[in-house]
Amino acid sequence: MATITGPLVSLRARGTIGKTATFSSWRGVGYVRTRVVPANPRTTNQVSQRTLFSWLMSAWKQGASQLQESWTFFAKGMPFTDRNAWAKQNVLAIGYAATDNLALVFSSGAGGGLPPASATFTAGANSITIVPTIPAVPNGWSLMTAYAAVMLKENPQVLPATPIIGGDNAVSPYHIVFSGLTTAAEYVCGVWLIWQKPNSDFAYSVAVTGTATPT
Repeated sequence: MATITGPLVSLRARGTIGKTATFSSWRGVGYVRTRVVPANPRTTNQVSQRTLFSWLMSAWKQGASQLQESWTFFAKGMPFTDRNAWAKQNVLAIGYAATDNLALVFSSGAGGGLPPASATFTAGANSITIVPTIPAVPNGWSLMTAYAAVMLKENPQVLPATPIIGGDNAVSPYHIVFSGLTTAAEYVCGVWLIWQKPNSDFAYSVAVTGTATPT
């Protein structure tokens, strides 16, 4: 890279000339460099990872408000967006070589929220009922609601993603029922808790996950 003070007998220049030299500036200082054509590697692993990322973006766009809310809270005040956080953590959790979405991270938690001690995912006629087991509540904490989501088990290498369906319940024992689901299709399920701390801050837990197949 060469720093220049009067490119092309002018005060400033930008762009590429003759497919050879590219002119630009950095922090107000002009420079010129050899034109470089970006590479577009397409190994099997790279293509799989790009497809997984696209699948996650497709899933996010169809994601329920309950799902997106937890990631929005997670990204608050951070140098990334909610969908960036969703994609990054799920790329790592699912893995580019995976052929299913069983490792899907519905909620990564934020603010130190306590997760359910356990959860049951019970299939019924075109339905799934999710029941979280509430952990011991710390002094001064309040459990605001339980959030849950379900998504068809599918191959994240096949676009587009199917919708993520969300639900919530703010009344003990916090049963969340999903109806109108596909018979004999396996669903990936998750449930997480939203708390309010003594200082009035909210806290989201990580999701407890499981599967169920409506009858």
